[in-house]
Amino acid sequence: MKKKNVPACGIFAAVTLAALLLTGCPQDTADSGGGKADYTAASIADMREWLSGQPDNTAAAAYTVKLNVSDIGGDSWAYDSTTDNSAGMAIRLSEKYVSLDLSGSTITTIPDEAFGSMLGRNRNPYLTGITIPNSVTAIGNRAFFDCTSLARITIPASVTSIGREAFAYCTSLASVTIPASVTTIEAETFLLCTSLASVTIPNSVTSIESQAFELCTSLASVTIPASVTSIESWAFARCTSLAAINAAAANTAYTSQDGVLYNKNKTLLHTYPAGKTGSTFTIPNSVASIGDGAFVFCTSLTSVTIGNSVTSIETWAFSDCTSLASVTIGNSVDSIGHSAFIRCTGLASVTIPNSVTSIGIGAFLECTSLASVTFQGTIASDRFKSSAFHGDLHDKYLAGGIGTYTTNTTNTPIPDVIWEWELVWTKI
Repeated sequence: MKKKNVPACGIFAAVTLAALLLTGCPQDTADSGGGKADYTAASIADMREWLSGQPDNTAAAAYTVKLNVSDIGGDSWAYDSTTDNSAGMAIRLSEKYVSLDLSGSTITTIPDEAFGSMLGRNRNPYLTGITIPNSVTAIGNRAFFDCTSLARITIPASVTSIGREAFAYCTSLASVTIPASVTTIEAETFLLCTSLASVTIPNSVTSIESQAFELCTSLASVTIPASVTSIESWAFARCTSLAAINAAAANTAYTSQDGVLYNKNKTLLHTYPAGKTGSTFTIPNSVASIGDGAFVFCTSLTSVTIGNSVTSIETWAFSDCTSLASVTIGNSVDSIGHSAFIRCTGLASVTIPNSVTSIGIGAFLECTSLASVTFQGTIASDRFKSSAFHGDLHDKYLAGGIGTYTTNTTNTPIPDVIWEWELVWTKI
């Protein structure tokens, strides 16, 4: 492959220092199997102009650009081509793959949506790596949202905050080190980072917000340090390779047993990791509440026993447990939250104990194998949502009361009607 005709800086003897500072300095580098070239740019416009003159490349052969600026711009979806106000948009519009080195820049913030934006508005597949300078203290919301080729990022110790959705949908990001200056991992920060296999949560972190690592399907294990005092629901939901969540022994808010995360006194089952092996599970006798989304997408489970210590099954608790064929609900359960067992497509029968006084919206929707439901007690009409089950079971139960109800009707969706199945239930 030919070496690119990029002249060395040394031959520009007649060019003044001021001109060099203005235009940037191309570096003469060998073509390394894919068209790699380095460039030092003094402005976003300079970088964009240089990139526009380069041959098309691939993510594996990204151009390395050293950008020395005091502002990289934000909200790149609102980019104005006449002002070159966004480094992210300049890269995207060039349609060249770039690894960006900002170590010589004096910026203090990576602004909101600097390189990414809301899905569909500014997908940026061209940024493959970035080095953030030590001057930066904050990474804004959605700063790298949907940068699907971003595989490498260096976050300096100076960074104290990382915004929500900052790296969401960065599907090539395989590992990340969160600096020990960060105290909160905000909502959806690493949502759908499907290649993320390794993450270290430092002892500075006190809070992990909702969906922070949801759908990180390559993440195999997580350790919760002693500093963490708050983990919101769904923080590690649908991480299908996650076999264990381990809380540090010194943590005063959380504990783990066999890779399952609980609050410290084990009255709340917080998260059963979706990648945990084993087909059966019995809720420990100390547990009073099964948390929001606690078992979501645990497709290996075929049988769960909920003991008599449990009083509430929270929203989405067992949603999408598609292999769950048997569930025993203990006699102390008072409420079954909305969507608690939605899309448990292997569940053929269920018994609702007489302790249950409330069944939420969609609790057993899309349980396409469910053909038998036994009610052992009375539930008031205003506490039994009509859409808890498909078909006419709600009305049949209110009319017929305690007993077993079955259906032999095929689960056929009603055309153009959301959340409805044309099922007819009969009390036996």
